[in-house]
Amino acid sequence: MYPHNWVLALDADSGETLWKFDPQVEENLQRQHQTCRGVSYYAGQATSPVQVQKIAGNTFENASKQCDAKIFIPTSDAKLYALDPNTGQRCQDFGDDGALDLMHNMPFNQAGYYYSTSPPVIAGDTIIVAGAVNDNYDVNSPSGVIRAYDVNTGELLWNWDSGDPDNTAPFDVNDPTQTYKTSSPNSWSVATADEELGLAYFPMGNRTPDQLGSYRNAAEEKYATSVVALDIETGEARWVQQFVHHDLWDMDTPAQPTLLDLDTADGVQPALVVPTKQGDVYVLNRATGEPIVPIKERPAPQGYLIAGEHAAPTQPYSGLSFEPEPLTEKDMWGASLVDQMMCRIEFNQLNYDGRYTPPSTNGSLVYPGNFGTFNWGGIAVDPENGVMFGMPTYLAFTSKLIPRDTLGDAETNKGEQGVNANEGADYAVELGPFLSPLGVPCQQHHGHNRWC
Repeated sequence: MYPHNWVLALDADSGETLWKFDPQVEENLQRQHQTCRGVSYYAGQATSPVQVQKIAGNTFENASKQCDAKIFIPTSDAKLYALDPNTGQRCQDFGDDGALDLMHNMPFNQAGYYYSTSPPVIAGDTIIVAGAVNDNYDVNSPSGVIRAYDVNTGELLWNWDSGDPDNTAPFDVNDPTQTYKTSSPNSWSVATADEELGLAYFPMGNRTPDQLGSYRNAAEEKYATSVVALDIETGEARWVQQFVHHDLWDMDTPAQPTLLDLDTADGVQPALVVPTKQGDVYVLNRATGEPIVPIKERPAPQGYLIAGEHAAPTQPYSGLSFEPEPLTEKDMWGASLVDQMMCRIEFNQLNYDGRYTPPSTNGSLVYPGNFGTFNWGGIAVDPENGVMFGMPTYLAFTSKLIPRDTLGDAETNKGEQGVNANEGADYAVELGPFLSPLGVPCQQHHGHNRWC
């Protein structure tokens, strides 16, 4: 028994468990994550408050009923459950006995390759669900499609697929010939909605394989590693702001956009603030996507590329940034002199031209690393005082491309770190934090806050 994706109702005063829902998610070693970042709540149409009661046994497995208010839980086996907040019972009127199978219309359905780890967005009577696709396991993986359902019935209302962004009319969930785009960029983090503007904001990730860009179509290039504003009613993209061009580093936009009304020199603007793995914090007008804090482009490294690959000549940078200074040999650290020496040797052996050094067969240093300066924990903003609170971290990573014919019998696909097979591609990839032989970070911490 694994305690994954359980929902517990606790008495706020005593902490006593009032009810428990266990979706009985089975173990699957192909999943890169078992994360559950929360549940979503729909208040329903009734005016009476929810009355949570203690239920004998505190658990429900197959019970079902009609419900008005609902709690939604996405699970790591690609299901979405609707629960009665009073009892924890499944809402029979939603989907199939209170559940939706999110693998419908997927182009590939390998078990454990797609799942939703973040709570869906509820706006009005619409629930919008995104999901994660395993990084670097297989070129032919499930889609990163974002879908909207009726919050009461589970009927599919629209689908927005970054690989085919103009085709938002809902697919026939019972027609296996209608499939979403293979491995398209996904949104695995937490989204936000502005019901007055009628927009939902999704932080977008990359297309797998992360380090190989030749598989991407023009739409995937446009929407990967960005934030996109989708029309809540139709699913159409109203605007997009990209944070990495032709992402070769797994720099998925990792955090929930924060919404606030911001005093600026041009008056009060409806703002959206989103942090990135690179350390840049973007401040945009959430109605138009236009920058409030300036965004500029800088030249980016171009070396070490494999045949048929390219790197974007410039990359965007925000005027508000927590990016660290580039690493140097003197930044290498160790728990002992030998440990430090080994870190310095490896630093000099790796390809490194600063931020956005392309991945290579020799091995490249990725700093900020692809676990991020910021990750899914995001930031908080005090709108009255104009103060942002965040927790930047600084850990370099390494990225090495392995030609398929030299892979041999290497152990692959044991998570995001280590060797990932990229089945169907000419290269596998080996990823991991830049650590000393003793397993501690090789670089000293030099991260700091700055305005650029």
